[in-house]
Amino acid sequence: MVASGWMDMNQPARGVALMRTFVERSDASLDTLIQYAKILNRAGQNDDLARILARIGAFGTYTDVQKVDVRYLRASLASHRADDLRRRGKIEQARAVLKPVLAEYPDDTDMLMAMARVHEDAGEPDDARAIYLGILQRDPQNAAAKRALERLG
Repeated sequence: MVASGWMDMNQPARGVALMRTFVERSDASLDTLIQYAKILNRAGQNDDLARILARIGAFGTYTDVQKVDVRYLRASLASHRADDLRRRGKIEQARAVLKPVLAEYPDDTDMLMAMARVHEDAGEPDDARAIYLGILQRDPQNAAAKRALERLG
């Protein structure tokens, strides 16, 4: 896809602009919307991603591949939003963003990592450490969890 090529060349604005022309049509297919959402995610355009995910949600029925893509995009958006809130000191709001996703996908490593970062910033290193250790039990090679544990001491 040409839009992904622009993303690969570090030109996200061109990739987004190219896809936007296709998705502004009301008859855009679910696959087109998912591709656009992936590009928005890579470009870090979270507000637009949330809007497109709402449109995607209106379809209601997905293939197995589409389910995986939509799940990943929703989790990625939640992680980005939670990290943004956390960095701005809005710890409880960050927790509120992550909790429903973790309730649905309790073993999602990205969501667990995001929640551990929330615990760290909330001054709850023991809770963060427990999450990182749990991640390493499932994935002993997880470099981010290893670095986080080293940082916690």
